[in-house]
Amino acid sequence: MTIHEREMTLADVIFKQQQLEREIAKLRSITYETQQETEEAHKKIAVLERRMDEINALLIELTKSSVKQGEKIDNFDKKQDVFMSNQMQLVKWFVVIIIAILTVLGGLVGIKLALPI
Repeated sequence: MTIHEREMTLADVIFKQQQLEREIAKLRSITYETQQETEEAHKKIAVLERRMDEINALLIELTKSSVKQGEKIDNFDKKQDVFMSNQMQLVKWFVVIIIAILTVLGGLVGIKLALPI
């Protein structure tokens, strides 16, 4: 090998080394950017998961509340049914008493007409 060939070879090696260093630097920057994006994505995912947990907790509370409201409505319906039943019995007795009073009065009027005293 001559000195010129060695210089060519040395120049080629230096050139290839510089190319490799550039590629390594490029890959490092891409890797760094990717790591940054990955970290940001993980942070966003963590925030979204916390929000989902809060929403799930609210949904559970609302479900419990709606069940309680449903129970209150059912209890009210039962109370209302009992009230209406009692109301109907009261009206029936009132009608019976009115008819009895009218019958007695009609009988008294009939007696008065039949036996004028």
